Amino acid sequence: MNNNEEVTNLDYLEDLSAGDTEMMKELIEMFLDQAPENITNMKKYLEKGDWKKLGEEAHKLKPTISYMGIQELETTIRTLESNAKNAEELDSLGPLLSEVENVCDKAYKELDAKREQI
Repeated sequence: MNNNEEVTNLDYLEDLSAGDTEMMKELIEMFLDQAPENITNMKKYLEKGDWKKLGEEAHKLKPTISYMGIQELETTIRTLESNAKNAEELDSLGPLLSEVENVCDKAYKELDAKREQI
């Protein structure tokens, strides 16, 4: 992925909110508030080896990744959730979580700027 390419696409969010800009802003703010907390929790559960809770946290993050149009992570977050919940391919969890964190870091910056433009 080119560093200048956007990782978010708000088309789905715009459809979901029927163009209601206040709702769009609220959903973006919810993602900006909750996603970092979800990722922090996932890192904690990964460290503890609590696969069930790691899968549950990934499940919580999954819809907001879709709402924010972060297509790059849709398969990653599903795989992370599934592997954690089924305690399968445990060595994949760290790299998958790192990818989620790195892409979300880019998304936070983009969404913060886009929120101001709505």
